[in-house]
Amino acid sequence: MSEVTSGKTHAHAIFTKRTERELAAVDNENVEATEDATVIKSFPIRRPDVLFSWWFFEGRECVPWNFPSGGCPANDSALFRTAHECRSRCLNGRQRDSQCLPPRVVACDISRIKYAFFADRSMSDGRMRCLRSSPDVLQYRRCLIRAKKFHTREACMATCKERRFK
Repeated sequence: MSEVTSGKTHAHAIFTKRTERELAAVDNENVEATEDATVIKSFPIRRPDVLFSWWFFEGRECVPWNFPSGGCPANDSALFRTAHECRSRCLNGRQRDSQCLPPRVVACDISRIKYAFFADRSMSDGRMRCLRSSPDVLQYRRCLIRAKKFHTREACMATCKERRFK
C-alpha cells in the first residue's frame, strides 16, 4: 500500500504490536516506554538506507531493486545479492522458475535499515538525543538527514556532544 503526499510517495507499514520504545538521551537516561498498540507508520526508504542491495529478474534481464514507492521486496520474493547470481539462476530458459518471479513491494522491515541510531532534537527542551531506530521511533519521522544517522549509539552521542544540529 502506498500514498502520495506533497508530491512524494511513502510506503506504509502496519505493525500489530509496538515494541518497547528504546529512546536514549545523550545524558544516558531512558526517555519513555510504551504499551502494546497497533501502529501505522510512513517511512520512505532509499538504497543508502538499507544494509544491502537486491537484484531481481524482470522478464528479460536482471535489474537492481529501485525501491518503488519507498518500499522493499517482500521476504518471500525471488531476490539475489548480485546481478551474476540472478543471471545464472534466471537466464537460459529458467525464467518460469518460481525463483525468477518479480518480487512484491512491501514496507521495509526495520531489520533491513542500515543505521541503528539517529540524532533527534527533543521537542520539550531542545537538546539533542540519540534514538534507536524502531517502528515506534520512526513513526513520525519521514526523513532522516544523512548527517544525523549513525551505526552505533556511541558515534551518535559523540557527535551530539561535539556540535549542535540545525
